[in-house]
Amino acid sequence: MMVRVRTASALFATGLLVSGCSDDGPTGPGSKDDFTSTVRSIVFYNQSMREALAITSDGASEPAVVAPAGMVPLAVGRTGQIAAYVKGNRMLIGSLDNPTTFDTAFAPLPLQMSLAAFSHDERFLALVSFRPAEKLLIYDRADRTIDTLGYGDQPPAMAPAFSPDGRRIALFAATQLSLFLTIVDLDNQGRAVTENLPFSRFVNSPIFGWPVWNETGLNFTILHRGTNAPDTLLAVFLNPDSIFIQPEERFRVPLDSGVTFGLQSSFQYSPDTDAIVLGAQPGDDPGRHALYFFDRGSDSTRTLLNVQGTFPVLPQIIR
Repeated sequence: MMVRVRTASALFATGLLVSGCSDDGPTGPGSKDDFTSTVRSIVFYNQSMREALAITSDGASEPAVVAPAGMVPLAVGRTGQIAAYVKGNRMLIGSLDNPTTFDTAFAPLPLQMSLAAFSHDERFLALVSFRPAEKLLIYDRADRTIDTLGYGDQPPAMAPAFSPDGRRIALFAATQLSLFLTIVDLDNQGRAVTENLPFSRFVNSPIFGWPVWNETGLNFTILHRGTNAPDTLLAVFLNPDSIFIQPEERFRVPLDSGVTFGLQSSFQYSPDTDAIVLGAQPGDDPGRHALYFFDRGSDSTRTLLNVQGTFPVLPQIIR
């Protein structure tokens, strides 16, 4: 059985756009003046060699294998100790430090599904099933049980995002004209409320990946289309309890003019949302992919891996 991970192709194809972000400097909390960069580890999947690898954000080390061949990392824990992998028609959870023993979380997997995400305390693992059933699936690592819930009226386009207390899950969805946010209340029998986010469609496009819900709010990324300058990636956040307030900018990621986002491109934040890793195309050729890293203490984006013959995807910061 082949498991197909559903990407947010609609986000790129329809040009969903967000208003409220100007060409001025960052408007959100924090600045690079009070930030000290740290070296972080990043897990990714080399699609060319079918290997899950790790690399450091300073580019000082060669990629190291972190799982047996053919295991695709779809989620990492906030502590940097565990990861969830797809292997055949199963999802397995294993240690990144000692990748020899794995627990089964979901088996068999849905035919088509989203990326996965751990809760902040790493007890729960969530993913969205699109086929054969349209459901939100939550695996409890302590009880080894699976809860099956609905996800509202709009099929999610990104990974689920747990609230800091683990009592709610946020799901972003997209259509040709709109971006939606669904909040699933786990304390209220999985009640799902979907709202249309107040985004315009003329300036910015959401990017596929792993949103983070922390004390700041719901953090995700949008691509700001430059008119007289290169495109800029904006790290933004919104209040999930007051979604009709426009998202605020936390920091911006300068992109080289040759970097483009395709169907296999993605973003992922560090747990503190101070850094971001990108999988993107180093040009217009969809047959190539590369890894880029940025933290808000930097002035430019660092290229982590851009080697002919490799195709790195799904990068995720683990520390």
